[in-house]
Amino acid sequence: MGSLQKKRRKRMRLKSYNYKQPGSYAITICTKQRKNLFTLPALRSILYKEWAQLPQHYPGTVAGTFVVMHDHLHGILTLKDGFMHEYSVSRIIGGYKSLVANAWLYYLNETGHKYPGKIWQSSFYDHIIRDDVDFKNQAAYIRNNPAAYKARKRVRKHKPV
Repeated sequence: MGSLQKKRRKRMRLKSYNYKQPGSYAITICTKQRKNLFTLPALRSILYKEWAQLPQHYPGTVAGTFVVMHDHLHGILTLKDGFMHEYSVSRIIGGYKSLVANAWLYYLNETGHKYPGKIWQSSFYDHIIRDDVDFKNQAAYIRNNPAAYKARKRVRKHKPV
């Protein structure tokens, strides 16, 4: 390959962890090149709708606390106890990204809008939620993320130069 060697991606998941086992996971997914695509109302609607419908596609899952920001989203995905989970967290999130992308491309085709069709960064970030306190903290972080972002933006805007 020489100077055109393919850049290796950093492994995002814990090597020895079984991501099919019951538990809760805080998920962050970013847009391709961190573009502000999630400000588009039609796309936001698709993002929320498809998140809410995850349990219909993946039995034994709970699509929990969820918020969409301008260039990323946060959510808590739970694999419920008492189920034999066929799909890992990575497969479920990959499925979510695919469902959203297909619905978005359909919308663009139907309306003739010329927004970018590719919306996703190639991977996602996860945090394995360890206990009830961690779950509450992650849910609070997600719920408070829009207000925290607005506060940071205000501070930057009013910072003396």
